Amino acid sequence: MTPLSLVDLRPLIHKLEATTRPLEQKKHALATLTSLCGNGGDFLAAIAAAGALPPLVQLLGPDSSADMQQEAACALAFLADSAENVVAIATAGAIPALVQLLGPVARAGVQHNATGALMRLAQNAENAAEIAAAGGIPPLVRLLGPDSGGAQAVASRALGRLARDAKRAAAIASMGAIPPLVQLLAPGSEAQQNAAATLATLAQTAESAVDIAAAGAIPQLLQMLRPGSPATVQRTASSALTALAASSAEIRATIAAAAASAGVLQEMKALGIDG
Repeated sequence: MTPLSLVDLRPLIHKLEATTRPLEQKKHALATLTSLCGNGGDFLAAIAAAGALPPLVQLLGPDSSADMQQEAACALAFLADSAENVVAIATAGAIPALVQLLGPVARAGVQHNATGALMRLAQNAENAAEIAAAGGIPPLVRLLGPDSGGAQAVASRALGRLARDAKRAAAIASMGAIPPLVQLLAPGSEAQQNAAATLATLAQTAESAVDIAAAGAIPQLLQMLRPGSPATVQRTASSALTALAASSAEIRATIAAAAASAGVLQEMKALGIDG
């Protein structure tokens, strides 16, 4: 598929900008633009270069309907799949607007798409700092819970990216992220792998490692090592267990004892955790 030219895109974007346009025209233009964003690749650069970012950010605001906010957040999440766009989207003012859409009064689809956009924007260190400064950590922690409308997997991944900074990692742990992350390790959880990866990052600090172990993460992570688990799941669990074991001799011994009970001693020895 050949990317559209700027000439092709600008009339579409103009419909988003024009306040006098009928609402249905605006909705149709936004849906079309989101569909084009879904093509990825060169489309993402072309759409951003045509000037789509400012009107998309504006559509995240309180004057837009929930439908428009949800669609605009989806388009921005697609666009943020491009490293170049990640910076440009933040520069256009998207981060505070997206954080506002994580609030408890927003509907589930809006929260999910806004979380997805923030998760991709958080790949950039400056963006991650801005997300935290805008108050993004508390609502992302809240979205780890069972009432989040299916946003747990995306929220846990977003928090994992924010946790790459030690101060933010401490803030995430202090806001109560560890217990729900451990709950997401349960078999069948769509968020299992993302939760394990975030716990691996949080476990880099001794205090959080103690809290993670106390919350019951070790048996769950050991279950993820069992033969038959996907290789990516096993690797993520291994990373979390390795980080926990490195935090203290006591936790290392706890892991070794639990591995013996769970029948995964060989897997633990392969990680160098054998008591």
